[in-house]
Amino acid sequence: ADSYLSTYSDLSLKFSELLLIHRFGDHIHWRTLEDAKKEAEASGLPIMVIIHKSWCGACKALKPKFAESKEISELAHNFVMVNLEYFYSNAEHVISGMKEAQDKLTGDTFNQGHTGDEL
Repeated sequence: ADSYLSTYSDLSLKFSELLLIHRFGDHIHWRTLEDAKKEAEASGLPIMVIIHKSWCGACKALKPKFAESKEISELAHNFVMVNLEYFYSNAEHVISGMKEAQDKLTGDTFNQGHTGDEL
């Protein structure tokens, strides 16, 4: 029984660590995109979306700085915070996904003179 509990504890710890890998700060109240939209409509707060990829060197370098920043932690209260990891493999998928997210958030599908380079 002790070995089962030890294995369970190890797995639980590893799962917790895995969840934290994708975060940019435990102390920030992260929401899903759908929940953020509802909360922003109700509260009037703007949505701040942090978009990253697990393999991105710049994202990896920014993550601990973002998580440890007291200023960001304080400013986060002025936003509905969303943390998204993009799973797209090429530029066309990224642009398509950003257009879709923009449309979901604002209804603007970038048909009003915006170009892919602006995204």
